[in-house]
Amino acid sequence: MIPKSGDVGVIVGRFQVHQLHTAHVDLIRSVLDSHKQVLIVLGVSPARISQRNPLDFESRTRMLLDAFPAVTVLYIKDEHDDTIWSGRLDRLI
Repeated sequence: MIPKSGDVGVIVGRFQVHQLHTAHVDLIRSVLDSHKQVLIVLGVSPARISQRNPLDFESRTRMLLDAFPAVTVLYIKDEHDDTIWSGRLDRLI
């Protein structure tokens, strides 16, 4: 096991699944093992619910916190400009 660093581990994703799969679980556990704090930032579409994005923020947050209660879950809205999106993510962190 890697000693935990003092910083925050950040995972950015959509997690548009009804149940976390093995790769999600392995990724989150890996970050939890390496960091004292873990922040999961969920991408949120301006279209809210759609065929491509069937789950809302609250449902995905519950799914993540049920499996990993020690993480913090926040959201970031989609943005066409990567520079603006990246700046928003930096401020959020």
